[in-house]
Amino acid sequence: MTGDMNSNDPGRPDPLTERLTRLEELFTHLQQTVLDLNQVLISQNRRVDALEARLAQLASATAERAAEPAPPFDPAAERPPHY
Repeated sequence: MTGDMNSNDPGRPDPLTERLTRLEELFTHLQQTVLDLNQVLISQNRRVDALEARLAQLASATAERAAEPAPPFDPAAERPPHY
């Protein structure tokens, strides 16, 4: 007899079938990982968009306040910090 005796054993699965099954399992896990990472990326993108909008609001408010004239400084009205 020539060849591998295990390949003719009816109780043992075909090595190629085992390999294909393992590859399918790995592929399924990789698909789930990609989906999970995509959800994280979407969430982070939404958060970045919200933070950019808030930053623009703050910059606008700061620019508006900077454009307003400052009230005149009256040193007589100021109390020293130790009072």
